[in-house]
Order: sequence, then C-alpha cells, then structure tokens
Amino acid sequence: MTIPNSINSTRSRSKLAIIIPFVVVGAFALAIYAYVLKLPFFRDDMVMLLWLRDMSWSRLWVDATGFPYYRPLSFSTLKLSELVFGWPEPISLHVLNLALHAANSVFVVLLAQRFFEGKGKRIAAISAGLLFAAYPFTYEIVPTTGPIFQLQAAFFGLSAALCYAKFRDQTSDKNQKSKIKNQGWLWLSLALALMGAFTCEYGVIIPLFIVLVELMCRMKSTPVPLLYFGFAALYLATWVLVPKSRAEPPLILQGLTPALRDMPVTALYYLQGLTYPFQTLAWPLVRATGMSQRLAVGLIAALTLAGSVALFAWARRLPLLAFALAWFLVAVAPMWPTLNADYTLNGPRLHYLPSIGTTLVWGSIIAILIADRRSQTGVNRLRSVVGGVLLAVTLLQSLVFLHGMADIITIGSRITADVSRAVAATPSNESSLVINFPAWIGKRGSETTFALGAEGISFLPGYSTMRDLVRLNTQQNRDVKEVTFTNTIQEWKYDQRLGLLVNWNKLTNAIRAAKHVWAIEYLPNTLQLSEAGSVQSAKPPEPEVTFDKQIGLKVQNVALTPDGLRIELTWTTTITVDRQLTAFVHVYNPQGKLVAQQDGYPLLGHYPPWLEQANEVVHDVRRIALSTGQLAAGHYVVGVGVYDAETGQRVPAISPAGGRFENDVYLFYGFDIKRSDRR
Repeated sequence: MTIPNSINSTRSRSKLAIIIPFVVVGAFALAIYAYVLKLPFFRDDMVMLLWLRDMSWSRLWVDATGFPYYRPLSFSTLKLSELVFGWPEPISLHVLNLALHAANSVFVVLLAQRFFEGKGKRIAAISAGLLFAAYPFTYEIVPTTGPIFQLQAAFFGLSAALCYAKFRDQTSDKNQKSKIKNQGWLWLSLALALMGAFTCEYGVIIPLFIVLVELMCRMKSTPVPLLYFGFAALYLATWVLVPKSRAEPPLILQGLTPALRDMPVTALYYLQGLTYPFQTLAWPLVRATGMSQRLAVGLIAALTLAGSVALFAWARRLPLLAFALAWFLVAVAPMWPTLNADYTLNGPRLHYLPSIGTTLVWGSIIAILIADRRSQTGVNRLRSVVGGVLLAVTLLQSLVFLHGMADIITIGSRITADVSRAVAATPSNESSLVINFPAWIGKRGSETTFALGAEGISFLPGYSTMRDLVRLNTQQNRDVKEVTFTNTIQEWKYDQRLGLLVNWNKLTNAIRAAKHVWAIEYLPNTLQLSEAGSVQSAKPPEPEVTFDKQIGLKVQNVALTPDGLRIELTWTTTITVDRQLTAFVHVYNPQGKLVAQQDGYPLLGHYPPWLEQANEVVHDVRRIALSTGQLAAGHYVVGVGVYDAETGQRVPAISPAGGRFENDVYLFYGFDIKRSDRR
C-alpha cells in the first residue's frame, strides 16, 4: 500500500514541530553561555582539580581524604579530562558544563509538557525551558567546573523523573511487547537515579521527585518509589563510612541562635528566586518608601505568590502549582537548614535545582495567560498580551542581567589568564609577586539588580593560592605570592574584594623578596596586568643623570610598540630620601608640546624613593599609551624628571659632567612619525 505524499509531508511537519522547541531551547541555553569556552580555570577549580590530580581512580570512590565532601560520580567526570588530555583542560570541562545545562533546559521543556495538560501545553513547555536556560541566579554554574555536581544532580533528577513518568504513562497497557518496553523505562529511571544518588549530597532528594511524579500521575500508592529511597540510603551510608576532611557542621547543629539568625534570611533569599520576575521592583520600592531590603523582598514575594495561587485556582490547575512548588521546596530542603546566610547569599548557584520548580511555575503562568489568545473577547486578548509581555520582559531582564555578569566573569578571567601566563614564563627558580589581584569581582550593593544577595564571583578564594592558580592553568609550578595594597587602586566600574592587605613596609619587604613584580591596574572599564619591575641588591650602574645629588638614573631600554612606549629605567639612591619625590616621563611633539605622560613612584607607584635603601637598584618598567596613527608627522622626544609631590617643584637634573639639564628634564629617546604612518 502506497502512502500518499501529502500524508508523509504532514507527518514530517508534525515531527519537526515536536523537535523544534527542544532545539530552540537547547540552542538558546548554549548561546547564553558560549563565552565560557574561552575561560581559564579559577575559583574552586584550583582546589578541586589539583586535589583530583593526586587521587588515583582506584581511590576515587572509597576515599575523599583532603576534601570535605563525597561526590564520586562528579569527581570521576572531572577526572576524565585529565585522563584524555593528561592534565585538566578548561575547554573540555566548559563544553561538558554547557552540554549539561542545555540538556537540563530541554528536560524542563519535557517536564512542563508532560504535566501541563490541555490548551497551552506547548507554550508552557517552551516558556519554562527558555526561562530555565536564562535563569539569572545561576550565572556562576556554567563558567566554573566546581558546580558540575549541581548540573549533574539536576540532569539525573530530571531524567529519572521523566523516565518514571513515561513508565507510569504506559502501566495500563495490556500488550506484552509494550509491557516489556515499559519495564525498560523503569529500569532506565532506576539506573539514572542510582547515578544521581552518587553524584553528590543533593542526589538523595531524587526519590522525592519520583514521589511527586507518582502523585501527579494519579496512581495508587505502590512500593516502586521505595527502591529509589534505597539508593539514597546506600549513598548516605557510604558517605558516612568514606574518609573525608572535616567540614563545618550544618547550621542547625551550630545552635539555636545561629539558626534563628540565618534561616529567615536564607528563606527570603530563596523566595526572591522563586518570585524573581517581580523582584527587580524591590530596589525601587526600598528607595521610594525607605523600607528595608528584606521587607521589600518579602512583600513582593507574598503578593506574587498570592496572585499566582489565584491565577492557578481560576484556571483549575492548582495540582500543577502544587507540583511545581513542591519540586522547589524539595530542592531547597537540604540547603535551607544546613547553610548559613553568608554562604547562601554569596552562592547564587544554590538556586539551580530549585529553579526547575520556579520556571515550571512561571512557564505555566505564561501559558495560562496566553492559552486563549485566539478568542475574540477583549478580556482574553488583554490576558494574552499580558502573558506575552511577561515572558518577553522576564527573558529580557534575565538576559541583561546575565550579560552584565558575563562582563564581570570575562574581565576577571582575562586577568587570571594574563597572570598565569606571565608568571609561568619566568624562570622556575625565581620568585614572583602579584599586587592587587582581585579575589572577587561584583556589583556594588546599591547597583545590584536584586535586593538580596551578592552579584559577583570569586576568582581567587581565600582557601586557594596564586601558586595553585598558575599551576592549574599552565602546568608550571612557580613561587608566586599575591598581596593587596589599596593605596594604588583606582575607582573603576565594579566592586572588588581583595586578598592579603599590606602596608607600605610589608609591601616593600614583599617586593624586595621577589625577582619579578606585576601589578593589576584598575582602569575605568577593565583590569590590566602590567609589569612593574623589581628591586635588586646589586652593584649600582653608572647614572646618566642625577637628581638633586640623591637619586641616580640610567635608561636601560626603550621600545616603541603599536600600543605606545615601553621604557625600562634603573634607579639608585646614595642616601635615604626624606621627601615625597616622584618621577615623570613625558613625550614632547616637534613643537615641544607635551602629548603624553606617565607620573608616579617606581614599580607602578608601589616603591617610592623614601622607602628605598642606599645603593639599592630599582628596575622600573613604565608604559606610556600612544596612538602613533593619530600623531602628527615629525620628531618626538621622551624625557624624564623628578619633582616634589607636596610642592610640585622639580628636582635639579644634573649630568655626569656637572651640568644642569634644561627644565630639569633628561631627554633620552627620540622617534620619528612619518606621514606614511598616519591612518
């Protein structure tokens, strides 16, 4: 029998219509986080991946010594990169995180499609998937490798629940062949749940997801879910027996006072995540009324939840709301009583599992509003418009938020990679110092989008070191330290939390102990790693110019680069300087007019002459930004001088022959700009 082409064409279009939502949502999730493919390792990556380097495959499932948690499947997944590449490779693990997030977004589509019945099913499914893919509070999940256990817990929890729902859909089928196939869905669900249980501590809540599916499938109570609880019990027993390093006790075991202090705050934080589409109104409400941030968040959450309950009741879909909220609560349950407020408010990644329930709620709300869009009544048309606007605005504010966080992560990651490469390029027997590396970058409190929680990410947490960061990213073990000296940090567009704070004396000692010194410069819109120089105990070179008979200077090297001038100066002092002397380097055009300059103490402002020791050699690297394509043709000269920072008066510049240089400026370099060089 020949099937008409029209029927085949209809079937093809039908299959395509089924596939398109999954492709769109998966591609959307990948597009949002595609930028992470270029990121280096940072944050928890150093601790976890270097610890795994020392763990053999045979010990991975039976020993977690040196780490406070037992997460064998996640650890094994991370170690695969080392097995394939010989060393953890960032792009391989970023690809894995991207794939897991995209898969989870597609699973959310399937979850919404399975339990949203009737008109609007496809709208609910696509909306929930898109909202989950762009959920703002999980911006730090994909860029780093540490949270892979949450991605995997969501993957196994969702897939096990969906397979179990498929099993329940076909339970009543009398066909023997169908029964065998149906049992396959159950076995697959059990296998996924078992893997999920050994992913991490969150895997023990997967049985509760199965129970929720069982209730939504309107089945009578059966013993099948007990098998899933057996997996959770097996993991917990193993968790207790496997050796681990000591971790901080859960919040509820720290006493009544900490629990009563922190749990209300964390509850509000989770509620903020649940009602996030309207929580961007909290800051305007705070500014308009003067109420506290917590009260504003709580008020918006209460009103939003009340409105949601009313809408679901009107649509006769309260069981669906109960299912979504129960999923949210089950996911929050392990975290709320165990994690303190400081950790929670600085850990937006904790929203990843609860956001499945959250986005199911909002996807359903949008579908309920839009479902009757074909009706001609004014009320229905208005409701459809409201639903469309809600989806568009929520996605837009999420994407704007994620774009801002991507900028923070990209800036911090770029400086992380620059530092790693620079330090790794030094000889293995020479020490390095990095000044003002940001341990954390984020928005200032008043500039955050949401009223509760920090909106930033750490790059070098306090429990890791710069040595670990360099080693993991370059495979080079270097003696490198980091210090923070706030006097030389300029205001820029983001807030930053820094590492070990030092004063002038401690900074000076750290500089003297290092063979190479770099400093992070806080430019208005970005961060820049700059070579600062070094301080050496060596025989002073013969000076080309002496300033006020105290400070000697020799120009070691000058290079004209596409970005400007790179100048290496060597300073020496004959006695301890008791004035606030500082140096300037000027670039003059053919008419003698100043066109560019760089003022400051040596080593990018970190080593003033009044801290120098007699006969100490200070190797000072300076850069002057120049756009040679915008300079007029002619001969340019570069000069250096010293002045008193308190009075602004220049210090006499004396030649070796005893003469004084004009304007107390030693002109040491010249270069020509030809007309053919101009753009």
